Amino acid sequence: MREGRAIDNYKTSRSYEESVPLYDKKLKGIYYTPKIIVSYILEEIILNHDIVENPEPRILDLSCGCGNFLLEAYDLLYKLIEKSMDKIKIKYGQYYIKDIGEHIVNKCIYGIDTDKEAINILKKSLIKKALKNGNEEKDISKINHNIICEDALKKKYSMKFNYIIGNPPYVGHKMLDKNYKKFLLEEYKDVYRDKADLYFCFYKKSLDVIDKNGKIGLITPRYFLESPSGKPLRHYLFENSIIHKIIDLNGIKVFENLGVSPLILIFSNKNFL
Repeated sequence: MREGRAIDNYKTSRSYEESVPLYDKKLKGIYYTPKIIVSYILEEIILNHDIVENPEPRILDLSCGCGNFLLEAYDLLYKLIEKSMDKIKIKYGQYYIKDIGEHIVNKCIYGIDTDKEAINILKKSLIKKALKNGNEEKDISKINHNIICEDALKKKYSMKFNYIIGNPPYVGHKMLDKNYKKFLLEEYKDVYRDKADLYFCFYKKSLDVIDKNGKIGLITPRYFLESPSGKPLRHYLFENSIIHKIIDLNGIKVFENLGVSPLILIFSNKNFL
């Protein structure tokens, strides 16, 4: 096993999360996902991926933060590719994948978040895992195009993704800037109205950018299942998605300092085969 793969994916993100004041966490909806939840979602979404048939699966986290989901996805993909390397070489050529780590970082891992510091932490974590014996400044440039500091809800992607994973920010309507809320009411009117939460929009965004045969795994509050403000989102999911699994964690405290119960939703778009 390479040294880079033995890195604790959560050590840096835990330190960063602990440094963020509680008010800022609520304002930005920052609640990092425990390893057991990340592992479960990745197993549901990616574990059975046919890496020989598609050795370049595009995996996107629309609110990646320090990268808990993406760093674990990296480890999972590394194992899948390593296990099937002989078959991959036969099908695509001896030098198709020169280095597994660089292949994953450059062609498989995509992340976006508005938190610049978290994005930089993720980039450095990927470098430690994937790149060795290289110039760090040069190495950073290799992943700038995949890990970006932008607003995912405003980002226009020119590609579709095979898998979307993550834990979108939970931000109530009272915490949002007036102009930003106006943007959401216009651009995400199918799911976002009145007293909706910001994370509602990430469900729609996920369906907008997922490939027709792709799968999505998100953990969010279960609030939308029963709330009046969640009715448009429920209707949108019913009309535009196939629900594979709902894991309702009602009453289970998953996130510290957050008094809501979450759920895990595994779903795909309506055209899923």
